[in-house]
Amino acid sequence: MASNTPDQISSPSSRAMSLFEIADLVASFSTRHVCVRLAQTSGVLCTASVPYIWAYVDDARNLFRLLPTMIEDDSDHGFSWTKIYLENLQDDDFGIFSAYAPHVKVLDVYGRSREYYEVSYWRCLIQRARERPLLPNLRALIVASDKRLVEREIASDQAGWAGAFASPSLLEFTVVFCEKDYSSGISYAAASFILQILAQRSPKLQILGLLPDNDKGDEGENGESAFLAFFTDRRFESYLSSFADLRHVSGTVAWFHDQPFQKLGELPYLETLTVYRSFDVDYDKADLWKSRKDLFPALHSLTLSNLYKHSAKFALSRGAALFPNLTFLHLSLYHEFQYDDGLDGEQLISLLPTLLEGVHLSRLELAVDSQTKNYMFDKSGMDVFSKLPLVELSLKPFYLTENAINMDLGAVWPLLTRLELPTHRAPLADLSSFATIPCLKYLALRLDLWPNDNQKTSTIHQTELTQLVACPVSTIASEPDEIQSIAHVLVITWPNLSSVTWSQLEAEEAQSRMYADNLNCCISELRPAEA
Repeated sequence: MASNTPDQISSPSSRAMSLFEIADLVASFSTRHVCVRLAQTSGVLCTASVPYIWAYVDDARNLFRLLPTMIEDDSDHGFSWTKIYLENLQDDDFGIFSAYAPHVKVLDVYGRSREYYEVSYWRCLIQRARERPLLPNLRALIVASDKRLVEREIASDQAGWAGAFASPSLLEFTVVFCEKDYSSGISYAAASFILQILAQRSPKLQILGLLPDNDKGDEGENGESAFLAFFTDRRFESYLSSFADLRHVSGTVAWFHDQPFQKLGELPYLETLTVYRSFDVDYDKADLWKSRKDLFPALHSLTLSNLYKHSAKFALSRGAALFPNLTFLHLSLYHEFQYDDGLDGEQLISLLPTLLEGVHLSRLELAVDSQTKNYMFDKSGMDVFSKLPLVELSLKPFYLTENAINMDLGAVWPLLTRLELPTHRAPLADLSSFATIPCLKYLALRLDLWPNDNQKTSTIHQTELTQLVACPVSTIASEPDEIQSIAHVLVITWPNLSSVTWSQLEAEEAQSRMYADNLNCCISELRPAEA
């Protein structure tokens, strides 16, 4: 037997792991909660666990509590949120803070609670950050609050967070759009100030979420007045050229103004763009954009989320031509009666032919925020779809007319693998039409599963479909023989279907759940015999 040489004994693959290495390995596979408990057991485990405990900071107050002069005031003094005071900070006060700061990789400012709090006396933090990064290894800074504040908007502190915690290691700065009351928008001047900071300290940024809005920033509004001394007249989009590595940008329709739009389009690696509603957009310059064929060379995903309808009309009618390599488009309309006269579902459908310029468009999602009305797709809309290389399609709240259903859907969607029509009422007899789509694997409809005396035996056997989803308000027969008949039709049509998934069944629909379970049992029993 060959003996081990000294080199073999001392090699990393053969030597015994140290106690710290074992502790680090255990911590790396543990949850944050477990790491906290490990840190309380011994010095070695504490040292090994601390980097994993502090890698993600849920709520920046957990960092501020490491500063001895921090005061947290949650008493009621005429405002409904907590106030954080950081005055009189000296260099010696950062001892404990600096010990943990290098471990922080992600700072989620308001944490999972999304509860807003106000920070006062940013000056101490910002001045220290100019000398050295407070969080030297920070990769993501996320500002997200969905709590409605009548007295104050969360935009007020965005400049402070950027000024205090931007660092050379930062890859993501994201302000999350507040769906409830649009309180996360900031003035153009504040956006310019934030981008100036990021350009100076975080040029490697890859993800940017910023919500400039010309409707914001009146004197004293949003608490921005605390930073007025730092604001300049330089336009916010002028800083974009500093971020050569930007991959993902989210913001308001203000990014569609002439200059911001062209600056975005010049980013060589920009892959995704998400746009939320605001009150301003420059419609008149779109034709000038079209003359530039070099914009958005890498962009493949465009999300137009909760737009006012006049903005949606603009984006859909001209957008496809402006993004030559687009493969994914999501467009959703925000329902607001005050702004409801620009576009409705029918007009949206009439603009579909403009999508034909999106020659690479493979994933399309259209949604209208309507609680009272469904919109129809007829043959003309389907003709547009037939000319697009669609692989995934979601339409809410739309339904297909009878003449559309009677078309050869396999010819309309030869490449489609996923189809969502959650408000399209589909009786059992219509399912054979969807079975003509040759590559379909996922289908979501408002199913009405009742046997029909005139139901013809399906001659179509589509073997790709594995997921059939019954969307809300779907119905199903209750008699065992009827359920057996329905299962027979489904298995004949889709031999690889293992079950029907029922979404959002409420507690009072317990009987429907029982019938759905019976249907899936029947499908399972029939598959071996008929698959």
